[in-house]
Amino acid sequence: MKRVTKRTVSISVKLSPEDWDLMQAAADRIWPDAPITRAGIVAGLAKLAAKDLLAAKDPSLRKTAKKS
Repeated sequence: MKRVTKRTVSISVKLSPEDWDLMQAAADRIWPDAPITRAGIVAGLAKLAAKDLLAAKDPSLRKTAKKS
């Protein structure tokens, strides 16, 4: 099993109840019955979205993600 290292960057996020419900529903679909924290849901979904965005073949989707 792959070893997960401790996260070293801390952030604070405020979400509307509607946004949280959306993220929680997505997490329940991806990781059903998993004991996952709120922070784990946000970090996991953000990582998946970032990978998808950077892998997109449409350059207009990647343009906003590439900031040097």
